[in-house]
Amino acid sequence: MKSALGNPSYIFNVTTTSFPVTQRLEGRDKSADAIFICIISGIGFALIPASTIGNIVNEKQKGLKHMQVVSGLSLFAYWAANLLFDMIKILLPCVLTVGVIFLFDMGYESSWATILMYPIGVVPFSYAVSFLFDDEAVAQTFMLFGNVVAGSILGMAVFILRIIPVTLKYGDEMKTWFKVIPNYAISNSIIYDGSKVTFNSSRTFAKFKDPSVGLATLEDWSLDNVGGDMFALFLHFCFGLFVVFIIEMASSRAGAGNKKNTSVSDS
Repeated sequence: MKSALGNPSYIFNVTTTSFPVTQRLEGRDKSADAIFICIISGIGFALIPASTIGNIVNEKQKGLKHMQVVSGLSLFAYWAANLLFDMIKILLPCVLTVGVIFLFDMGYESSWATILMYPIGVVPFSYAVSFLFDDEAVAQTFMLFGNVVAGSILGMAVFILRIIPVTLKYGDEMKTWFKVIPNYAISNSIIYDGSKVTFNSSRTFAKFKDPSVGLATLEDWSLDNVGGDMFALFLHFCFGLFVVFIIEMASSRAGAGNKKNTSVSDS
């Protein structure tokens, strides 16, 4: 420019402005963050049901529950006290997790509700599963690894299936099936919160080849999204307590029948 203009003292400035980040790239970035948080939270939240089921099986294994019942403690009081204590104990880390999400403005607008509702679903679920075990170590190991798989691996695997055009239909179905495990509900909510754009961007391209492909519902409180995860945790609460009630009633009747037969044979 100086040579062309014949002005050796010519000064010019250049201003460059980058193109704005596209919605697709922004969605990919949020999805990557959601997957990482899903893995970390899946491992952390897996420790909670392992601890819960360990206490219940330990009391059964060492006969502590039997001693309390023989001493006059009602089964209702036993389970109600454990339920209340465990739910309060688990609620504390859940509140701290939600606090961190809002403190650092991580952009998760609705998954906080599933996290806060987690104690309601996981405690009765752990109680119901505890009847399958007689050894504390086995119960804790099974619950720990099962929930790590459900919360971390399955959450990530289903997300991948839901963004691949060939497998997205299977991913949508599996998203519902795996909610039989409470920890999966948290992973599903977190991934949905961070991957809303990604779900529909991949489906938009797939729709050109297959018109039957539907777009994902982006309503947070829909039963397909966070609302469905919260409803699944509520069902865990109802079904878990129902299983505990049925098993305890059956055990009480069986014990009463054995006492009656023993007294008849002694007479």
